[in-house]
Amino acid sequence: SVYKDLLSYRTKLGYCPQKANLDTMLTVEENLIFAGRYNLLSSAQIQQRVAALVERFSLGAYLDAHISMLSGGFRQRLLIARALMNDPEILIFDEPTVGLDPHIREDLWEHITLLKKEGKTIIVTTHYVTEAESLADRVCILDHGTIKLIGTPD
Repeated sequence: SVYKDLLSYRTKLGYCPQKANLDTMLTVEENLIFAGRYNLLSSAQIQQRVAALVERFSLGAYLDAHISMLSGGFRQRLLIARALMNDPEILIFDEPTVGLDPHIREDLWEHITLLKKEGKTIIVTTHYVTEAESLADRVCILDHGTIKLIGTPD
């Protein structure tokens, strides 16, 4: 049961929501630090993860920026970086590219593909068939909450 060992499950999961729920009172760096603290990482682990994720997602120029200064693409990068702060085994992405420009969407697909190659289990909800076709090993099609199909993208 998740409820009997919530902290253990929390360390295994990362979540990237559809709508940005970043703390607008904090900077990019502070949002990442807060995520590390939420996931009970040590100060040393937080510093290490922030440095690695800032480099990976090209957020260095925005470390001291407040969220309102970020474009939609950079907000999405920050959401993904935040979801990765605890180096989870399983990542859940809820409509990660909705409303993004095509070139930014492709960039995020590349990040998701790299995470997949690292052995992460990734669950993506999407309305974009092309996204499912290019990213998924398996798909589940839902209609009004009912499973219509589970199989390969083909």
